[in-house]
Amino acid sequence: MTRRIARRFALLLVVFVTILMLVKLDAGAGKRTRYVEFLGREVPVSELNEKVRMHDASFKDYGAAGKQGARSAFGLTGEGVTIAIVDTGVSLGIEEGEQHEQLDGNTVVGDVDFIDPGTPGDDCNGHGTHVASIAAGNGGPTKEAKFYRGVAPRASILAVRVLDCVGRGTVGTVISGIAWAVENGADIISMSLGTGGSNTALNDAVDIAVSRGVVVIASAGNGGPNLDTIGSPAIADGAIAVGASSEWSGGRREERSFGPYLAYFSSRGKGYGTTYPPKPDITAPGVTVKAADFPFADGYVTFSGTSMSAPYVAGTVALMLELNPLTPVEVRDILRSTALDAGPSVNGAWDPDWGFGLVNTYSAVAGSLGLPGKDIFPFHYFDTRNHGSGDNYGSYRAEVVNIGTGSAAFGPPEMPTKKSQPMAFTINVYTFGVDLDAILVDLTNPGARSEYPWSVVTASLPSSSPARTEAFGALPPTVGVGGGYRLFVGPSMPFDDRATSYSFGIDIFYGVG
Repeated sequence: MTRRIARRFALLLVVFVTILMLVKLDAGAGKRTRYVEFLGREVPVSELNEKVRMHDASFKDYGAAGKQGARSAFGLTGEGVTIAIVDTGVSLGIEEGEQHEQLDGNTVVGDVDFIDPGTPGDDCNGHGTHVASIAAGNGGPTKEAKFYRGVAPRASILAVRVLDCVGRGTVGTVISGIAWAVENGADIISMSLGTGGSNTALNDAVDIAVSRGVVVIASAGNGGPNLDTIGSPAIADGAIAVGASSEWSGGRREERSFGPYLAYFSSRGKGYGTTYPPKPDITAPGVTVKAADFPFADGYVTFSGTSMSAPYVAGTVALMLELNPLTPVEVRDILRSTALDAGPSVNGAWDPDWGFGLVNTYSAVAGSLGLPGKDIFPFHYFDTRNHGSGDNYGSYRAEVVNIGTGSAAFGPPEMPTKKSQPMAFTINVYTFGVDLDAILVDLTNPGARSEYPWSVVTASLPSSSPARTEAFGALPPTVGVGGGYRLFVGPSMPFDDRATSYSFGIDIFYGVG
């Protein structure tokens, strides 16, 4: 073959490939846009193909002021309210083992599969089953099963499978799931999944669902503690974005978390100030949550993540809607206004860590009728500390918070005296590049270590690099006895000289109402 013939052949080959590509594009397989009926517009295929993943990742709550109090005081179970779990599917007992006891009977009233169309929305991962049982587990037939029933145990579930067996999907499948849920009678959509950032098409789908009267709950994500780590669908204007806290859990349960403190992993909003969207909206239990385990009909497993927080709020909303057919905006406003204020915000203001505060199921349900709520915790303390080089406590470059010592000089002078009640601490560091740690000591009992003349109750875990949040809880053995407690907060415990000036905010919760 001569060079001229070779060049002509190469040119013809290029032309042929170009024509083939254009034909494919015209046929729709590789179109740059696709019309999405639910959105009523063309959407870039690249946007629809963006990857969506589940938010990876005992079940008790806040005593009389939580879900149990709300159910008993108002006689509610979530009956007549339908929650769509848009996830990896839900245990149906068709293709993936037996149906879980928390979801059997008439709990699941419909299903669809957008991963393998035409097949049941059965769960082959376990994530969707776990979150569904948090929202609406029916209590099952056994004593243990009743202990782990969901927030709204008589609510109905729609199983909407949009993620595959490893928890992955696309924006396109999630939008299809949202549209199906809206068209098939969902009152609430609960999504424990998200993208890496904001996706316009997915945000629009959420807002359309809300405009049609459906309450959309979305987990904030597990990208914390850094700011600006919330993606779609939680970042959508219409979504109720839920961050994670630990829940109160005293006693000897292995999954206890001695809360509530803000979960380290909980994704945070963009920053402080009115120029940023108020996301997350609220926080809810998402640390050491025990619920249905896949693929066992009577198994239970403990997980942590904002994936667990979103269905808790979905169940709370089901109780609210059973009592009063509120609009999505009314639901959001009640959840925000009745949340337990935490963080640097005052009088119910928003901050990027806690949102508007910690969900209060009892008060939210009461607020649905315009009735007063109840405080979840009898004691909450917040303060901002600015540590200068001359503020060192003794030889330590530490800030000191005295707790229950009778002195208001450094911290809360008095605390409830009931024993076996948890104390929880959330420390958010405001100084960039400084890693703070904390040690809680008992001023009553002498310690064995010479550097601390008191016994150490607990300490935050050291970090290999500067961490924005330190959060931990404890069950002090001698609350109300002796001289109280002292919390040391300083750089890189035990204290060194890496930082002499720093600032932080601290939340302290104590006791159960």
